[in-house]
Amino acid sequence: MNDISCISDEDGDHPDSEGTLEFHWRQFSARFPTEQDCMEQLCLALSDGNNKCQHCGYGSIAKVHGVRTIECPHCGKQSWLTAGTFFHRIRSARPWMAAIWLLEHGVRLNSWQFHKLVGIAYSSALSILKKLTMVIQSQVAERAQALPSGLFGVLFCRRSRETPANKHPIAEQEIIEKKERSKTLAGLRHETLPRSIASLAPSASEEKALTDTYCQQDSATALSDKTMAEETTSITALSPKERQIYEILLTEEVNFDNLCLQTSMPAGSLLATLMMLELSGLIKSVPGDRYVSSRLSSQVSPREHSASEATMKLVEEIIAVIRSNFQGISRKYLQNYLAWYWCQVDRIRWQQGCLLSACLSFGAISYKEIISYVSPLHVEVSPCSP
Repeated sequence: MNDISCISDEDGDHPDSEGTLEFHWRQFSARFPTEQDCMEQLCLALSDGNNKCQHCGYGSIAKVHGVRTIECPHCGKQSWLTAGTFFHRIRSARPWMAAIWLLEHGVRLNSWQFHKLVGIAYSSALSILKKLTMVIQSQVAERAQALPSGLFGVLFCRRSRETPANKHPIAEQEIIEKKERSKTLAGLRHETLPRSIASLAPSASEEKALTDTYCQQDSATALSDKTMAEETTSITALSPKERQIYEILLTEEVNFDNLCLQTSMPAGSLLATLMMLELSGLIKSVPGDRYVSSRLSSQVSPREHSASEATMKLVEEIIAVIRSNFQGISRKYLQNYLAWYWCQVDRIRWQQGCLLSACLSFGAISYKEIISYVSPLHVEVSPCSP
């Protein structure tokens, strides 16, 4: 799988993660020392102790310890207890039970650590943790906040299947925002069909409202004309390099690295030029080390979000935790990382037994579902339980 992201692109560790990981791994190993013990515990959870035939429904079938299959004495057919469940066709139960155990105990685990710890392929460790975070995300609280994914742009430094060729990973964010901006602008340009002829004549209240609206539009138009005139005056005074940068930002948001490439300017000179353009009011800086012209920003800005101080503090905390464990991530799986963060910090909601219970009520997740998943423009951030 080319896109090495989601719950571990790297092996960065939290300062206390190694000791915590080793401690809880020893606990798990003492509780479930063998593969058979793990499979037996999983089968017990899946069947709730009542092994039923999946063909005829005959119940209370005896089962061999550590085996996921049962044979019905009534119809003679064999049933797999994991069939059709979240654990459908898993090769071994121990890695899954270990990952669930560690996450339920708040261990800050990435897939590189997990692959080394359990002794499975890195791709298998990555897949297990991806699927578990998808289950966690499915349980997102009703109080979850929808935040622009661009607020987490500083983390986007890992490539994925969505990253355009020869582009920085932040280009994924640019593409999804550009698509959303195009949809918004198309909606603004769309003219609704007129009402029926019988309802065209407005009432007295409607006529007054229309008059007020037209007055406001005239006032806004005059103000807009004045603003554009001032902007035109400022543009004529720009140097060739300043004009080049302004024209680039006139059509779309661009991050700092891409501006360096497009203008061939040294980073220091470019930063100083951007600062001067921003002071003149011609461009604006937006989260994610990106810039856009003030004119385009005023038309539509899907990145804008009236975030409170508490929200921004939460975003900064999430960024710090994810960065300390993974250094950088891909935008494609941002939502999975946010689910992972929620599981780490909300120890009431995700106490022991909760993740396994959520998995039991979740269906199987295919490989196609994993690779086709893309985090939405506005991601969900779940608060901790009160």
